Formats: sequence, C-alpha cells, structure tokens
Amino acid sequence: MSKPNCKLLEGCKFFSNELEHMPAFADKIKEQICLGDFSECARLAVVNILGDRKYVPNDLFPNQISKVKFIVAEIVKREEP
Repeated sequence: MSKPNCKLLEGCKFFSNELEHMPAFADKIKEQICLGDFSECARLAVVNILGDRKYVPNDLFPNQISKVKFIVAEIVKREEP
C-alpha cells in the first residue's frame, strides 16, 4: 500500500523550488517532510488552521513548524474587523 501524498504538493512553492533562497538542504526537507511525515509541515499547518493557501508566507519552509503559531496569530489579528 502506498503512502498518501500531502494535499499541498501540487502547487507548493517550496516543493516546486519556486521560493527565493531555497536552502541547500531543501531536498532533505522534501524527503523527510513533503514525501514523508507531512503532518509536521509548517506550510500545511497554516493552511489547515486558516483554511487557505494564500496565508502561507512565501518564505516559510516546511521544517519551520515553530513559526506557525506566530503566523496564525498575526493573520488573525490583521483580519479582525
């Protein structure tokens, strides 16, 4: 049985190498998170919490899960009426 794929792979700017300043270890991140345990992906976490890919910062790497709560807080604060 094959592993499920991350729902963000198609169109993910990190996975498709569209981000500026891609780290030298990007392939390792892709292997471990994008194609491995994507439940630990910071980009996926932002989408799951806020409901839209538009909230994912362009400079957020999948392994930066510790930044998610700050990103979400800032967006929620900004989006308040």
